[in-house]
Amino acid sequence: MLKKPVKLVLVLGLIIFSVFSLVSLNNYFMKRLYPAKYDYLIEKFSKRYNVRKTLIYAVIKTESDFNKDAKSGANAIGLMQITGETFEWLINFKAKNNKTRKSKKIKEEDLFDPKTNIEYGTYFISILLNKYRDERTALAAYNAGMGKVDEWLKNKFYSEDGITLSDIPFKETKDYVEKVFKSEEIYKNLYSK
Repeated sequence: MLKKPVKLVLVLGLIIFSVFSLVSLNNYFMKRLYPAKYDYLIEKFSKRYNVRKTLIYAVIKTESDFNKDAKSGANAIGLMQITGETFEWLINFKAKNNKTRKSKKIKEEDLFDPKTNIEYGTYFISILLNKYRDERTALAAYNAGMGKVDEWLKNKFYSEDGITLSDIPFKETKDYVEKVFKSEEIYKNLYSK
C-alpha cells in the first residue's frame, strides 16, 4: 500500500499531465482551425508593406478561410478576396507611386495565385492603414470600399471626428471588422513566440 504523500504526488502528477494534455490537444485543434499557411509569403509581404503578420492571417481567415480558389458573388477572388477592379487600381497606384510603368497586363486569374493575391491584398491594407490611420476604419474600407467609408466619416452619426468610425452602419461590415479582430487575437495567442 502506498503512503499518503506518494499518492498525493501521483494524483498531482496525473492532474498536471491531464491539464498539459488538454492544453496541447486544444492547441492542436485550434491550429487546424486557424492555420498559418503561406507563412513565407505573409512574412515577406507583411515586412515589405509594414503590416502585422497576424492581421494578414486574420484577413485571409475571414475572407476565404485559406481557400486560394475562393470566388465571391461580388467577383472577389482568392485568399484575400480582391476584385479585378481593385487589382487594376492597385497595380496603377503602385506604378504611379513607384514612378514605373505597369509591368504586365493583368488578368483576373492572376488573383488565384497566392503570391500575387497576398502581395496585393497586403499592399491594399497598407494603403488603407496609411490613409485612415485607424485599423477599424481601414478594415471597414477593405470590406465596404473607400467610397462608403469616406461617406460614413463625413456623417456625424457614424464619426464624431471625421477620422474614426464610432459606428459602422452596415451590419456585414461591422461583423467583418469584429471577426478580423477576434481572429487576429487567436493568431497572436497561437503563434506568438
